[in-house]
Amino acid sequence: MRNTTNTQSQPTARKLSMCLNLLCVTLLLAFATAANAQNVTQLNVPTTTTLWAGTQDWNVFGLSSVTAASSGVILTGTAPSQFTNGPASTDPATLGLFQCQINHTPCNPVRHMWYGDQSNGMCRIDPEMDNPDIAPHTTGIGNFNNIERTCVGFIQAGGFAPQQLTFDASTNTVYAADIPRTANGVIRMHYEPTGDNGQGAIDPIHVESLMGAQATRNAAGGCPVVVDPRNGATPEQMFAAAVGPDGNLYIGWARDGEIVRIPHPATFDPNSDADCASIQVPIFAADARLGGGGAAGHTFGLAWIGHSLFGADNIAPWIKENADQCLTPANGNQVCGPVQGIGTEILNTFAPGPQAGIVSDFTYGDPSGYPGNALFASALGETVRVGNATDSANLIVTPQFGGTFCFITGVTIDPSNLANETIYVGSDCTQGNINGAGAIWQVTPTPPAGAPPAVPGTVQASNSTPPGTPATGTALVSWIPGSNGQALGGFVLRTVLASDGATPAIADIQVNPPTGSTIPPNSFLVTGLPLGVPVEFLVAASNTFGTSQFSVASAPFTAFIPTAPGQPQLVVATASNASAQVAWSAPSSNGGLPVTSYTVTAQLCNPTCTNFSNVTVPAGQTGLNFTGLTNGSTYDFIVFATNAAGVSAASGPSNQVKPTAPNTADIAISVSAPSSVNAGSFVTYTFTVNNFGPGNAANVMFADTLPAPLISFSTTQGACSALGNQFSCTLGGMVANASATVKITVAGGATALSNTATATISDPVVTDPVSTNNSASATVNINSGTGGISADLQVTGSSNNGGPAVGSNVTFTWQVHNNTGNTTAPNVTFEANLPASFTIVPSSVSTSLGGCTINGQILDCTTASLTNGPTMLVSYTVTVTQPGTFTTTGTVTSGAKVINAQHSSFPVTIQPK
Repeated sequence: MRNTTNTQSQPTARKLSMCLNLLCVTLLLAFATAANAQNVTQLNVPTTTTLWAGTQDWNVFGLSSVTAASSGVILTGTAPSQFTNGPASTDPATLGLFQCQINHTPCNPVRHMWYGDQSNGMCRIDPEMDNPDIAPHTTGIGNFNNIERTCVGFIQAGGFAPQQLTFDASTNTVYAADIPRTANGVIRMHYEPTGDNGQGAIDPIHVESLMGAQATRNAAGGCPVVVDPRNGATPEQMFAAAVGPDGNLYIGWARDGEIVRIPHPATFDPNSDADCASIQVPIFAADARLGGGGAAGHTFGLAWIGHSLFGADNIAPWIKENADQCLTPANGNQVCGPVQGIGTEILNTFAPGPQAGIVSDFTYGDPSGYPGNALFASALGETVRVGNATDSANLIVTPQFGGTFCFITGVTIDPSNLANETIYVGSDCTQGNINGAGAIWQVTPTPPAGAPPAVPGTVQASNSTPPGTPATGTALVSWIPGSNGQALGGFVLRTVLASDGATPAIADIQVNPPTGSTIPPNSFLVTGLPLGVPVEFLVAASNTFGTSQFSVASAPFTAFIPTAPGQPQLVVATASNASAQVAWSAPSSNGGLPVTSYTVTAQLCNPTCTNFSNVTVPAGQTGLNFTGLTNGSTYDFIVFATNAAGVSAASGPSNQVKPTAPNTADIAISVSAPSSVNAGSFVTYTFTVNNFGPGNAANVMFADTLPAPLISFSTTQGACSALGNQFSCTLGGMVANASATVKITVAGGATALSNTATATISDPVVTDPVSTNNSASATVNINSGTGGISADLQVTGSSNNGGPAVGSNVTFTWQVHNNTGNTTAPNVTFEANLPASFTIVPSSVSTSLGGCTINGQILDCTTASLTNGPTMLVSYTVTVTQPGTFTTTGTVTSGAKVINAQHSSFPVTIQPK
């Protein structure tokens, strides 16, 4: 279960025996000649390898919960860690609280590994990562296990087998490539750090396919796969996923050299044809068998270090420098590779045959902004650690990091120690063919005899002016820690005059870990620099054994006094309905610092122009739809630019415009109803009335001739009444793009019910240009007999916080199951009657089947049918407004006879404080 290995120096030519399925190949791998010769330092790093999760040998110790563990991610929750915040208090007044909670200081949060499991989907492993008790409690079985209730195992009833995972900390989004050739494809999952009582959870409702693996949209709604532009072929076996420094998502295939870029993945809409069309193929992977200009290529993993992208080819890794510039104006809109010198290039075979993938310690969206320094490239039987990976002349290679393994399926990095990362190696001797035969091994570097750390490298400086500080003599200096297996305690930052490279410009700065952390930052904001004088920065690393030599000096840097940006240019306005489209150009000067935002001011002109209202937009946006204006009034617009140094002078005013209300409004109506109910059941018709604009409608009328006796009705606006079988509503005014819902429930008889309703404008000025969508019909069939269909429907629910603070949000999740074998239950309705102290967030309501409506404090979600297979998942968020004990009861009904009444309702109680 635990062993310690000493990695020995390796010759530059070696034999490797590789077995994949039943095919074994022996390859003689030698360092090839590259455009720039590599100087490889082979480092001896002792490591301790411990069985962490899964089974050491399923033949002897039986099966576990792990199958072919993929490269995962380590995510933080919001609950305090039991192990990194010191012992919990035993004082009765603060029983169970950690010192950080008592002192109201930031607590170290729990951390969990999430990984892709061949049989269980994407899963969380418990207990938390920082539990020091990693020794197996059962002989041959790891002490950590995946927790099945956390797993995302199916998407649209299709199996989910995620490969490499990648995480964007700025949006709390996880992405994965699904390995089946014609299945879910690129999957987006939303991580909720507060979920599962702060342990962290994946939102089970919003799991989306961004791009499938076939030429048409898949069952989960993903965009069609991008074909290979070289030959029109469809790539096979999606395998690799990595978020780049540009914030875009990069996807690679195991059997194709094509690397795909999905833009703005957190907001990418796979239902939009325009978004689907924005997916690009900016890079082709090289293939070691064909040389640096090879036209084939495989991708068993992707890894970023700064702006360099690394891939795992079938025989050796490849690199593409500045890969985020490929197919952009920065490189002349050229596709990269595989053309030697401008495309992807094969790295020399320091890591032979990395079929198991490649990962790096680069973290995108992390507040520390760490660009990465180390790669872990895996063959079937070993993982190789590569330091200084972007410096081909000074690679530091540790072969057999952690020893040898039977069949590596993925590697996960714990980046908590930037100088000497612990990794978790997934292996499965059965190659995923037997469920529960996999394992995850913790590999921890064992520091050699105490010595100072390695010399840092890549020292860079840029202008920076933080808010609230003087905008003078400031530079943000960053560097990459070196790696020699030693602990890292801090850094010494030295500033010298560039004129001689030796005279101090300011006193040396000691860069220590922040309070509550053991990790020193790899960047520092330097102030008090001389203005207009070139300086250079050098960095040394330190620990309790001493301080390293200083690094190579940065490029000369000259501090200056940043100013506010210049005026935005060419402001133009176009009138619309109670709004105006405003566009402008960026200022000619940004004042030495990036523009961070623009503020647009509408001026009411009557006839002189005075400020009316302001809207602020991000720096990348140079246009907006300015709403809230009054039709018939005259406006112009001025724009201000802001950077960290201040706000610009106002631009010149735009042309004057007068918003005008259109005199047409397209009123449309649609209806939903169950396809069938049992005889004698109630039938609910849900009519939705929309104003598709462009104008506002002063008064909208709804009319319906009822097909059966009225039981109940509701409307989201206006008032309704019934006289005999004539039902009508005065909905009142509807602005453009507004909607209203009318629900009508009638008593079903023995024959089919057909119902038609109409919606019209009652306005002498505004007309409806489209009459074909002013009526909607639905027919509900009646099943013969009163007991023709019987079903056992079960509802369960939970909240993500049982004791929230008043004023905070709580998310409720409900599940409705059909437990009746092959019987389909018709007209299934879930209803939650919310306490008066709950304010529902309308945009948060979602259901995996059918649709939902809100009427006051009542939430109804309906689906025409529910089989035994899928689950109806309903989720919504409420804001709690009062303390106390409140219970929400979820109830399920249908057109079927109830088999087990106790399953039809479920209470969920929370106690706001």
